[in-house]
Amino acid sequence: MTAQLEDVLSSWLAASRERHFDLIIAGRTFGGRHGEAMQTPLAYQIVGPILVVRFMGAQRLSVSDPSGPSIGHDGELVIRDGSEAIFSWYYYGRPQLPENLCEDVYRKLGKGIVFTRTGPLFPTSVSFLYTGDEFVKLL
Repeated sequence: MTAQLEDVLSSWLAASRERHFDLIIAGRTFGGRHGEAMQTPLAYQIVGPILVVRFMGAQRLSVSDPSGPSIGHDGELVIRDGSEAIFSWYYYGRPQLPENLCEDVYRKLGKGIVFTRTGPLFPTSVSFLYTGDEFVKLL
């Protein structure tokens, strides 16, 4: 799987320089609406069972146990499945200090997702049903 993942990511990143993408995890768009919080990819790294994608502005996406990677017709990256996805960013408009770090954590549990947000921006935890086949999508 790592070779396939590496091939897809390398091709996607090369074609995605300077492009902006919506981040969708378990059917939920980061920022709430399409176009609200676009991400520009800079680099990726595969560390054991974890895929890490770094974006401009110190944002970072980590996907544990990623599988089924593909590139769509419009250049979107799709990771069909994974056990967990974490998107980390610094509270917008504040200094990039540890106390301003926010994380959205999506952990699969059966046919559901346990969502947890940490940091100074409305910490929360909630569960919801997820039966989709595109766990992470950069659209």
